[in-house]
Amino acid sequence: MNDQREMKEKIERLSQMLEDGTRRFRSSEQWKEYLKFQAKMPAYSYNNTMLILLQTKGSASMCQSFSGWKACGRYVKAGEKGIQIICPAPRKVYSIRDKKDENGNTILRPDGSPEKVRESQIIPAYKVGYTFDISQTEGKEVPEICKRLDGSVEGAEKFISVLKEISPVPISFERIGGSANGFYSPSQRKIVVEESLDPNHQIHTCLHEIAHATLDLNGLDRGASRELKETEAESISYIVM
Repeated sequence: MNDQREMKEKIERLSQMLEDGTRRFRSSEQWKEYLKFQAKMPAYSYNNTMLILLQTKGSASMCQSFSGWKACGRYVKAGEKGIQIICPAPRKVYSIRDKKDENGNTILRPDGSPEKVRESQIIPAYKVGYTFDISQTEGKEVPEICKRLDGSVEGAEKFISVLKEISPVPISFERIGGSANGFYSPSQRKIVVEESLDPNHQIHTCLHEIAHATLDLNGLDRGASRELKETEAESISYIVM
């Protein structure tokens, strides 16, 4: 009983963390940060992704269970603390009932007593589990499919200065923190780009956010879904680059 009560308290604490975190991530810039973070966590639900984000302050990039990393040839470093998530832990319970025939009548034994049948039922339940970010592990290298653009093409500085001139809103380069490379703020009418990015990725981010700003200010994507807006901005950036 003590173990069940302790687990219930843990679940309640994580649930409260989710409520508080979701409330803080309602602004467009913060929601965009969450979406970019979610892209790194394809195996986790919204709730667990939010829990990982809140507990690591956005620093996690790829998470797996202890056994999951082991299967990949990587091992959790000694002393690393797991990131708490909520995991399904369904329970199977059994019951005994009277056996019925196809017409719903109780089947009787030769002595007149009802024949019994044992049935099982799955009861939904949850427990606190743990996952670990790749930064908490060591071992076999993990192959990369996509990553930030690095390096600098010839004339990158001039290209960026031209983008700042043609942008419909001011562009600044600042430390953003978290996983976001940049954002466009409709309320403040400005674009902010992560200053630590290599020039090539700064160009890409500028183009992406300029597309957002241009479409927004001209009313061309009014009523569009977030997915459509992101597709538009990324497609424009891809075509220009």
